[in-house]
Amino acid sequence: MCEGTKPISNAGKELAALGKGYAPSDQIKLSEPIQNPETGSTEDNSRGMRLILAALILIVVVTIIGIMLYVLRRRRNR
Repeated sequence: MCEGTKPISNAGKELAALGKGYAPSDQIKLSEPIQNPETGSTEDNSRGMRLILAALILIVVVTIIGIMLYVLRRRRNR
């Protein structure tokens, strides 16, 4: 177990070192778009997700076509 695990009644020194603390920052409502602090944009990441999905679909289609071509060539050579 961790050495710092003890009842709160025995943690006076640690609590004093941490200080009084501060109030939490503004609450984020998950129903509203979150603003990017760097760009100020509230655009969601759905464009990136659509790009990833399109890439995955393309990979699957190319793989299926490759397997089909392999099987057809193998049947012809028999």
